[in-house]
Amino acid sequence: MQDSQIRIKGFFKILIDSAILSFSLIILSKIYNPDLESIEQLFFAISFYLIIFCDVIVAFVLGFSTTIFSHQRVNMLTMSVLRFLIDLAIIQFFNYVFLKDRLGVYSPVILILSLFITCVFAVFWRLLFFESLYFDKKYRVFCDLKYEAMIKKDLHTFKGDFHYYATNDFAAHINDPTLFYVVQDAALKKDELQQLMQLKMQGFKILTISQFYEQILRKIPVELVSMRGLIFENGFELTSKMFLQRTKRVVDIILSILIFLITWPLILVFGVLHKIESPGPIFYTQLRTGKKGQGFIIYKLRSMRTNAETAGAVWAQSDDPRITKIGKFTRVTRIDELPQLLNVLKGDMSFIGPRPERPEFNISLSEQISFYELRHSVRPGLTGWAQVKYPYGASVEDSKEKLQYDLFYIKNYSLLLDFEILMKTVFVVFFRKGR
Repeated sequence: MQDSQIRIKGFFKILIDSAILSFSLIILSKIYNPDLESIEQLFFAISFYLIIFCDVIVAFVLGFSTTIFSHQRVNMLTMSVLRFLIDLAIIQFFNYVFLKDRLGVYSPVILILSLFITCVFAVFWRLLFFESLYFDKKYRVFCDLKYEAMIKKDLHTFKGDFHYYATNDFAAHINDPTLFYVVQDAALKKDELQQLMQLKMQGFKILTISQFYEQILRKIPVELVSMRGLIFENGFELTSKMFLQRTKRVVDIILSILIFLITWPLILVFGVLHKIESPGPIFYTQLRTGKKGQGFIIYKLRSMRTNAETAGAVWAQSDDPRITKIGKFTRVTRIDELPQLLNVLKGDMSFIGPRPERPEFNISLSEQISFYELRHSVRPGLTGWAQVKYPYGASVEDSKEKLQYDLFYIKNYSLLLDFEILMKTVFVVFFRKGR
């Protein structure tokens, strides 16, 4: 499917979402205040259409019209929630700045109900839409054969009928209407370059293997990373994003205080329950590696027996016998990590970032995995892109896989990506997929 077709379909998807928001606002407003006078109705109509216009703009900015793999359920939910939170702020802005709250129809109850209804229906109809129009389509990937096995392995989480071809076969499929990628790294002849240029002019995706992984799979394989690429390609300019880092630090402080005020009873209750089950301290401290390789003490609710590591540091395993019954629940729900809010307040950690590892493991992993030290260029986090995409890390191979997601996060460092990770983390906790 060409980009123009995707944009057209995306535009109609946005209009349908906005129509749902429109009807929700109108119906709920009429129920709330059925006796609006004519002048009030005029003000209401003007503000209403301005809101819908802003909603369409927000949707385009967030990429609702162009994201090809937006059929992933969690991505849809994440972006929909973000979109409607921005809509909520816009509606309140119009209500209090332009209308001076004179109508009384944009009450918090109406806004929240309208946005909730819109979000639910938008996700619901999109799932139906993609089930019928995307999941039964063929995705054609043209790549160098040496990368085929790696791409197949990494595409298994995507729904769709994927077909793989050698890059020199693309000319026979130029008129194919299905989703079409040419992943090309090899040296090309002049006529092949001309054909690829024609495809690009038609809207097909022409990507290098590294672009394919970063844009479609949202990870950066270590095998494709080079020092030359890190220096000359876009991304990894962390020092040039000082405003972003300061903003993130302010958000970290505010969120950590708010979440602690809400969750401190959970910390207290489960700390006491764990002490009853397994004698020993309620809290557990451990040395971890932070930003720029600096060590710091991390705080957690204890979830293992007190003598769990008498033989030395050991990787955490699935169904680890060292973990107590209460500990299993606190780990899967991430309650055991709530004391790390103190680490966030102190500045040792952030809410979002690579998970901090133990120094003894870091030394070994740095020797075995190329560019492993890059993950220490940002503050470690309570949760991160690697944690929501690849939840287990009990071996060198797992650590290598998680590093590929950490590299993507560091290269594409943004508050929007942080918000997506936060939403995915809520999904992971809600469905108890932690460990």
